Amino acid sequence: MIQARNDFSQNQYDGACPPPGSTHNYVFTVYAMPMATLPLDATASAAMVGFFAHTWALAMPV
Repeated sequence: MIQARNDFSQNQYDGACPPPGSTHNYVFTVYAMPMATLPLDATASAAMVGFFAHTWALAMPV
C-alpha cells in the first residue's frame, strides 16, 4: 500500500477538522478498480490520485 499526499502535503491521514458549531456533511466515493493499487508513488497529489481513480474505475456510484 502507498499512501499519497493529503491536502496538507503530508503522507498521513489528518481527518476532518471543521469549525465547531454547525453540522457538516462528508461525501465518500468508492470505486471498483481492476488492480489492487494505482500506478502512483507516495509523492502523488490528491488530485492525481483522484484522476487515476476516476480514469481506471470499472464502476462507481451514480
